[in-house]
Amino acid sequence: MGISLSYSLLKNGGNVFIMSPSHLVPKWASEIEVTLGKSNEAILNYEIVIVRNFKTIIDYQNDSKDGILRFFICSKEVAKLSYPREKIIDTTESIKAKKINSSLWRFCCSQCGKVLEEVSNSFCSEPINYIEVDEYGEELKNTHFTLKEVKKYFKNKEAGFVTRRFFKQLHKCNCRNVVPELKQTSFKEWYAGIKKPSLKGVAMRYGVAEFIKKRLKNGFIDFLILDEIHELKGGDTAQGTAFGMLASCSSKIVGLTGTLLNGYASSLFYILYRMNPDFMKHTMGLNYEDLGIFVDRFGAAEKEYTKENWEDCSVEDGVVTKRGKSKKLKEIPKINPLLIKELLDFTLFLRLDEMNFELPNYAEEVISVPANNEFIKEYRSYIQSLVGAIIEGDKSLLGVLANDSLSILDLPHLAFSTKSKKNPDGFFYFPPVDSSFTTNKDLALIKELREELEQGRKCIVFATFTNLGVSEKLENLLSAEFSDYVVRALNASVSADKREKWIQDNPAISLYMW
Repeated sequence: MGISLSYSLLKNGGNVFIMSPSHLVPKWASEIEVTLGKSNEAILNYEIVIVRNFKTIIDYQNDSKDGILRFFICSKEVAKLSYPREKIIDTTESIKAKKINSSLWRFCCSQCGKVLEEVSNSFCSEPINYIEVDEYGEELKNTHFTLKEVKKYFKNKEAGFVTRRFFKQLHKCNCRNVVPELKQTSFKEWYAGIKKPSLKGVAMRYGVAEFIKKRLKNGFIDFLILDEIHELKGGDTAQGTAFGMLASCSSKIVGLTGTLLNGYASSLFYILYRMNPDFMKHTMGLNYEDLGIFVDRFGAAEKEYTKENWEDCSVEDGVVTKRGKSKKLKEIPKINPLLIKELLDFTLFLRLDEMNFELPNYAEEVISVPANNEFIKEYRSYIQSLVGAIIEGDKSLLGVLANDSLSILDLPHLAFSTKSKKNPDGFFYFPPVDSSFTTNKDLALIKELREELEQGRKCIVFATFTNLGVSEKLENLLSAEFSDYVVRALNASVSADKREKWIQDNPAISLYMW
């Protein structure tokens, strides 16, 4: 549908930019050829350009409209790449310090005049307005400086300072834009730094989206197609930023997805603001920072109260209310049907039976396999220890529980251990079996593959926890079990956009190491 829409809008020539997940880049190219025809059979003059880096676009930056419909296909991973960034420090006089008397200083915002704090203290010349932080933003103890001292450091780094230092203001007002922690080096600085040792290996990391936005003439993109647009919902992500850059310099925009909402109203806020900022700002009356208002209007949130605060709560008309401090609101899955009404003017919803193609018969089946008695005792002991620690408040072990509870069942011959600040002694799983042990799950997989092969079907096995060795284990197991067949393993070194072709070029029982 995206290709047909491109043809309808730009049959006399133009530039279509398609941003999609990396594994769908070759799929888009092949679908364009199927839809519009190849070479002499094509219904119009078109060209497919696979964008690998910003240099691909440079070759077309001066091309005028020559009647050719060009499809620039770029993965969202390539579009978001950028050149190096460096930390900056805000040393502007954004805070005014006013001396009221010999011992009282008042901090005011230099822009709006708001009184931020009054300090009863004696200062030699000016009040302390800066603290030192490490490169990660963590405050260092007993490191207070005046603005003069900070400026002196930046002017002459040898004056009283031995190592590289970072600072942040003690007082800030909400009326002003917060200075970003990182600043972007200019294109000239980036280009000059290609040959420097410190920038070696990053010469090609100038983002495609950034290059189009800053270096190409306005209107270069006639039609922007964003595939799987729900993956670009983040507000402060590199992919979302690339989406916003491309959208801001495109004449027309279409987003494609099969899962527009993930259950949370917030998942649509930044997508709508980047695609249709006029609608969000003027029709909805929302600014870019008004995510909370959008959630209140079209979603739902819950408020939690701690046990010690419960005495401050009261019940009025069956509703629990509280006067005083409350915990920050947490969004919960809920969509107000009125949101759909707002989307109808610029959104097209389709059912599968309206897609004009017939889906093959497809069924999913879950096969339950009991764990082996040889290792289940040690497994349960380890998992129960993790669960007990989490119940007692050690939330840092939640990720370990999610991974180890699954990976041990696939790899019972490996040792697992973890520790945390609250549990420094740690928890351990000692394997009671060796690497030659075959689990019930392995046997069930072999049985299923044998039945499918007897019916002449091709088989692909998708595996997880490949970084722990599941791929090697399955490849060795199936190669020994199916000696009459060729078993090939697709490892992570094959890039996502080449995996489909790899499977087509290697017909066999194929293991897809995901």
